Amino acid sequence: MRHRPAIGFGLVTLLAAVAAQAADKPACKPAPLGTAQVRSVIDGRTVQLTDGREVRLAGIEVPQNAKAALETLVSGRDIALLRLGADSDRYGRVVALVSVEPGAAEIGQSVQRALLAQGQARVTANLGDSACAASLLEAERVARAADPALAKAAHNAVAKIAAVLPAGRSDEVATSGLVAGPIEPALVDRVNLASLRGAIRTEQKVWIAYHDRGGAATERRIWPISITFCARVRLLAAWCELRESYRHFRTDRIAGLAEIGERYPRRRRALIKEWREMTGLPGPA
Repeated sequence: MRHRPAIGFGLVTLLAAVAAQAADKPACKPAPLGTAQVRSVIDGRTVQLTDGREVRLAGIEVPQNAKAALETLVSGRDIALLRLGADSDRYGRVVALVSVEPGAAEIGQSVQRALLAQGQARVTANLGDSACAASLLEAERVARAADPALAKAAHNAVAKIAAVLPAGRSDEVATSGLVAGPIEPALVDRVNLASLRGAIRTEQKVWIAYHDRGGAATERRIWPISITFCARVRLLAAWCELRESYRHFRTDRIAGLAEIGERYPRRRRALIKEWREMTGLPGPA
């Protein structure tokens, strides 16, 4: 089974929840602009709604080949529009944050954060709201802290964005006033995280061989639900069949990994909600 290097909304939501724990940071609370349904995707930043309007994704730049990633996220879906700066551009298009969770519209569920976390976009330099800029930059920083497949995707996206900027703007990528800060190299994983991300996305059970902090070896059947990218390590959250509870596994301590060929019996969205409640994590920022 082939899996695309992508991070789903489950991980983006988790990242927003972790960031929200820093109480001293101002919250990003863009004003709602209404809801709509996507008819088609025009390019990597623009969608057409069923009411005929065109919506331009605010706050990001994307490479020319980002259309497929955007189609995967929004095609045919109900969306919520959120204000982030000017409501329209000179071509009359609506400019907004786009959320695929109309009932809980917020930047943590935004398409922009999903594209940034996948390495398919970069934060623009002219984003006026500092709190919202920080939220988007966090997703961009995660892409650069990710495993090699995601980090490469992020690097390639930045290069393609720079290549297609119009005349007079070619130096904006290098001189942007918004920068995702440097990080220490992550510890090396012994398994391919692309397969693990694929299992999360398709809600598949997996078998892992794991070594704990003391070096003791164990084997587990788990239902993986999300990966958290921390400063130097990555944490896999999963339901553990052996312990009959949620557990966290450092991915650099996973010695072996294999898909079992079974879907887990509950939807990942419900599992993440239950896991959040158990761990005390707040909802997305």
